[in-house]
Amino acid sequence: MTRLGRVPFSAFWTLLILVSGCRRDDPFAIKPHKPYDDTRAAAPAPTPAVPAPAPTRPAKRPENPVQRLVMAWNAALDSQDVNQLVPLYGPRILFYGVKRNSEQVLETKRRQLKRSPDYRQRIDNVRIARSPNGYVVEFDKWSGPKAGSRVRARLVLETIAGRLFIAEESDAVTDRRLRKPPRNTCADAALSAAAGVSAIMREQERVAAEMPGVSPGGIVYQADDSNVEAGSGFFHAERFEARWWIDVVAGEITVRDALTGDILPVAEEERERVRQTCSGADRTDAGGG
Repeated sequence: MTRLGRVPFSAFWTLLILVSGCRRDDPFAIKPHKPYDDTRAAAPAPTPAVPAPAPTRPAKRPENPVQRLVMAWNAALDSQDVNQLVPLYGPRILFYGVKRNSEQVLETKRRQLKRSPDYRQRIDNVRIARSPNGYVVEFDKWSGPKAGSRVRARLVLETIAGRLFIAEESDAVTDRRLRKPPRNTCADAALSAAAGVSAIMREQERVAAEMPGVSPGGIVYQADDSNVEAGSGFFHAERFEARWWIDVVAGEITVRDALTGDILPVAEEERERVRQTCSGADRTDAGGG
């Protein structure tokens, strides 16, 4: 047997280090980096927000042709483009108390605009109500130089061969001249009472300051001598936003916030006026428009 020589001390430690480096459980060995698993520390999913209470009845909007026609009529006059008025008028129009055909009305508009090259027009406080043959649209009309003159005006729309046309155009000045008493219906009394609610007045003032292109107004969906179903809110360029619901049942008025469902307080004198008007005690029977 061959005797092995003595192993040098330095060689012994070199061999020990090499053998130790092959061990998988070496506590000093550098281990591969494991990507951080952020799913373990992820925050818990937020609790879903509780939705706001739904309005007491679905939001309603006017028939699109009504608003489109009225806005087109206003835009044509504001831009002094009579050609845009051609498709809007019916063949016969009660034009400020005088029966005329559409050609005569358009010619009158051309002459008026020619005399007032700085004429501008805008409308607000719009109210749309159904009529036996179509719709009655009432509004405040601001017109003249810089749209500085205001009058309560009216368009009556009627359906001819499935399309809406302007059948009457007038205003409060003409009604007074013709000794035509103002309409005083249950719906008028209800909308007027709602307009005096302080919360509604504040919101209308806020919207007027922040969104000058939006007009306050209302729509009467259904009405008779003692009952009304209407909405009050804002007319945008392409839609009506019902912000409050107005209901009159047997002469008793309720005004409700369409977003929260809260009932808003109506002054007692306004409630009494609605009771009287919607019972027939204070109603004036007015013809036309």
